Amino acid sequence: MKLELYINPQTRNKLEERDLCDYSQWVSGSDNRIPVWNSRVPVFLNLVDISGKDEYLDEVQSPYFNEASELTPLLHNRRIKCTMALIEKLNLQGARLLDIACGDGIITKAIKAKFNKYEVFGLDNSFTAIKNAVSEIPIEYMVADAFEVPLRDAIIDVVVCNNFWEHVTNPVCLAKEANRVLKMGGYYIISTPSRYNFDNVWRVLKGKPVALQNPRFHLTEYSIGQMKELLSKAGFEITDVISEALPITQGSWKQIMRYKLLKPLLKHFLKIVGSHHNLETTVFISAKKIR
Repeated sequence: MKLELYINPQTRNKLEERDLCDYSQWVSGSDNRIPVWNSRVPVFLNLVDISGKDEYLDEVQSPYFNEASELTPLLHNRRIKCTMALIEKLNLQGARLLDIACGDGIITKAIKAKFNKYEVFGLDNSFTAIKNAVSEIPIEYMVADAFEVPLRDAIIDVVVCNNFWEHVTNPVCLAKEANRVLKMGGYYIISTPSRYNFDNVWRVLKGKPVALQNPRFHLTEYSIGQMKELLSKAGFEITDVISEALPITQGSWKQIMRYKLLKPLLKHFLKIVGSHHNLETTVFISAKKIR
């Protein structure tokens, strides 16, 4: 744990060794300093938040992928592949990268494996997820709130935030906190469900309202235009948007034909008219800090 990179959220000063205590002492109530679990993971939440915000507590894996589906590995693979592609495009020989809402560290570890010269940090407010993430791979994990990152200003080169925007009520505040820890010219890489994916465009064409892809967990979903506006308010400019189509594995023959015939035509039309809409279910965005 590199103390010089952290701040004490209680004092807003640089974190020092004297600010820390062992997690077992903290849980027992004998010490009220910032606890460190397993001598390596600082915990920046209180006991109430640790239990109240731990969405992984009763799950054997990510609670957002606990339903058996043949699409699950495809979704994971696309998320990793597209995130890696955006990081690779930055062409950074060495960087300090923070994975916000890293969960149990699947993408965090993949990033470290591919970009082994990077100094990688992972943050999540689920203590259980972070415990599952910790391994011999040299990644610094922390249990903390994504809206109150316990790191100093302007020390990070890349912030990654996969599929988290759709779960929060104020993504601008989330982006502003990412902006705070990023160096000027640093990059914010986000993945989030596309509001105007092909299914929703088809619904609109039939006169029906758009629908959330996952109404159980998602508060809202955004178009590229909305993302551009929200990120601009937080001091970012979008530099790249990518995605990858998933194979059609289920549905009626009409649905399959619609995907095979109408979707390519609509994509071509959107490209001709210069639309920013992305018809895939998830979009991956790279945004540069400009102020």
